[in-house]
Amino acid sequence: MATGYPLKQSAAADWPVAADLNPGVHAPYSDVLAVRPGVSSSAMKQGLSRNHERDGMNVLFGDGHVAWQKDPFCGPKGDNIYSTADGLVAGSPTSGSDAILLPAVK
Repeated sequence: MATGYPLKQSAAADWPVAADLNPGVHAPYSDVLAVRPGVSSSAMKQGLSRNHERDGMNVLFGDGHVAWQKDPFCGPKGDNIYSTADGLVAGSPTSGSDAILLPAVK
């Protein structure tokens, strides 16, 4: 909210509102910032929540639907929902299309 990008009641249908816990960037086998779209499914597991054996996560979107996602790039325009556009795992959005879900595993 401090940066001017609070979650609003009128969130877009593709806006992530909640999901399984952000895996953070600490071992074992967690590095949200290391994954990129298109990497192998085994490599993508680094960027997924520790829930569900890292096979994916449930994400609640702005229109109220929940979808199973196999990677964290399910925010607006393929945004990583577990990091900011400037590469922070625990930070504020950098723009109105930068979604980040907190808290992150410490």
